[in-house]
Parts: sequence; structure tokens; C-alpha cells
Amino acid sequence: MNDTSKGEGLRMAAADSMETRLARFDERLRALSEQVKKADADKQRAIDMATSELNKHLDELNHAHEIAKETLATYVPRETFDAKVGAVEERQRKSELAISNLMGRLWLLLLAAAAVAAGLAAAVVKVITK
Repeated sequence: MNDTSKGEGLRMAAADSMETRLARFDERLRALSEQVKKADADKQRAIDMATSELNKHLDELNHAHEIAKETLATYVPRETFDAKVGAVEERQRKSELAISNLMGRLWLLLLAAAAVAAGLAAAVVKVITK
């Protein structure tokens, strides 16, 4: 074998080696590309599942909020309650005062009527005894 054919053989071996390395590199690149695609698909599926779960929880929270609002609507604020109770107590106090005044006037009328009746009785007795 001469030097030219030896050099040619080395170049061919190097070219074969380079082609083999490129083929392995392409194969590895395809495998990595597939792994990335699979990872992206898995990530999207996880995002979709998380979104679905969050929407479910959000719906539950919205429903609970509506129930809480409806329940809260059945209660009276403390200030309103205190104002109404104060107004009722004031009306009761005024009513009791008016009843007390009327009772006092009634007793005066009864006493006056009793005095008139006693005076009439005395006059009748006086007329009868004369």
C-alpha cells in the first residue's frame, strides 16, 4: 500500500467516523426532541387538570358565598336593631306615662263623683229629715 492510498483510507475512515457520529447525533437529537414534546404535552395536561380543579373549587366557593349572602340577608344589622329596640322602649315608656296620667285623672274623676254623690246623699238625707 502506498502513502496515497493510506491517506485516502484514513480520510475515508474519518469520514465514516464523522458520518457515524452525525447519525448518532441526529438520533440523539430526535430522541431529545421527542422527550421535550412529551414533557410539553405532560405539562399542558397538568395545567389543564389544575385549571379544571381550580374552576371546580371556585364554583364551590361561589355557591358557598351565595348561601352566605342569603343567610346574611336574614339578619338585621346591630345598629338597626338597637335603633328599633330604642324606639319601641321609648314608645312603651310614653305609653306607660300616658296610662299613668289617665289613671290619675280617672281617680280624680272617681273621687269627684264620690264627693258629689256624698254631697247629694247628705242633701237627700237633710231633705228627708226635715
